[in-house]
Amino acid sequence: MADAAAMSEEAMAIAEAMDRPWARMLVCWQVGEYRLTKGDCDQALALFDHGLGIGRQWGFARTHAILACVRGYTMALVGRADEGLVALVENVKHLDGLGFTWLHGRRLTYLGEAYLLAGRLVEAKAAGERALQWSQDRKERGFEAWALRLQAEIAIHTADDTTAENLFQQALKLGSELGMRPLMAHCHAGLAKLHRRAGKTQRAQDHFATARTMYREMEMIYWLEQAARGTTDR
Repeated sequence: MADAAAMSEEAMAIAEAMDRPWARMLVCWQVGEYRLTKGDCDQALALFDHGLGIGRQWGFARTHAILACVRGYTMALVGRADEGLVALVENVKHLDGLGFTWLHGRRLTYLGEAYLLAGRLVEAKAAGERALQWSQDRKERGFEAWALRLQAEIAIHTADDTTAENLFQQALKLGSELGMRPLMAHCHAGLAKLHRRAGKTQRAQDHFATARTMYREMEMIYWLEQAARGTTDR
């Protein structure tokens, strides 16, 4: 991801030099998403906060709400799930009320993941089902892949190992077709966790080795550390 990092820095420099608030807010959002993908959550939150400040100042209401959803999910990742859920629920509802459907499938997946991180499995499952149905109905295949992976993680938490493996494989296949390498790495990590719990040591090691290689290649060290915990903790 070295090229992406360099382009992110260049985009930030250009945006800050321009007297165009919308462009600056958009760059904060997109570079923040890049940092979030890598697992650099503190840097992502700083960028999201800066972007939200621009949105408030200039009245970019819809983009502000979208960015607030991503920030809410990031907060859940860093252990502030309850606070993150407040922002997610409020802003998903706000955008729904506006009839604003762009990125809706991804927002629902963020919401489901935040519920899962908070241990609220019923709400996580409901949000995940909505995300999957929405994405499939609209043939948004990338968002569908993320929703499938969320459903797989929920199935792990409900001890439905057969369903979890099937969903991970579906997400992995779709992600492979679309070149979604971060998603693919997450799926391999999930399968490693699943197989280790089932006592399938070799299969677990194989999937973890693939996840580890992909995470390192993409400099996603945070996620590598999380995956290592997931395949060693009982």
